[in-house]
Amino acid sequence: PLPPLNDAPVDRISSCFTGRESELSFIATSFDTFQSDKPTRVVSYGMPGLGKSQLALRHANQAFIAGTYSHIFWVSASTVEKLVQGLAKILVLVNHADRSHPDQDVQLAAVRLWLDHSQRHGCRRWLLILDNVTVESIHFLQEHLPRQNSNGNILITTRTCNIAESVANVAGQKHVLFELRALSKAQSVDLLLRKAEI
Repeated sequence: PLPPLNDAPVDRISSCFTGRESELSFIATSFDTFQSDKPTRVVSYGMPGLGKSQLALRHANQAFIAGTYSHIFWVSASTVEKLVQGLAKILVLVNHADRSHPDQDVQLAAVRLWLDHSQRHGCRRWLLILDNVTVESIHFLQEHLPRQNSNGNILITTRTCNIAESVANVAGQKHVLFELRALSKAQSVDLLLRKAEI
């Protein structure tokens, strides 16, 4: 079997991260309870600066430590170019035979097939995080994301509800989406105190 791997850049988790316990619980519970024969998608959307990426990182860190996933992959999704690079990197991380293939389409197909049939390759359970999906990347994702394997989950962050609804729709089934809102007053005060180290 493949050795466990958390590719999420967890060193970027802010030491000032505070609150968001209900959101973290919602993400974990949604992945546990949503019924689908495909990878479950949970989509977080909201204005820039609210902490969507931080929330995704925190979930990745907690879930990996808890043993929920054997493999976690982090891909920047703001442009198609970044998506291609990030998905191709998965082949390197899992030491796939096509990791150095010169044809991009072959690599993208290989990633999807690996995620679709990950148990065959010694991966017990995986999480794919797509950070900052944009209008530019929606069509690409609809073509290249895995379409089967309930042993995989996909956590997506984006800025708008429209994009969230597009990527939460999987073969006619609406997966989970939620809006990340500003911190409460109490959480904001806690954040300020942490930043000031009081």
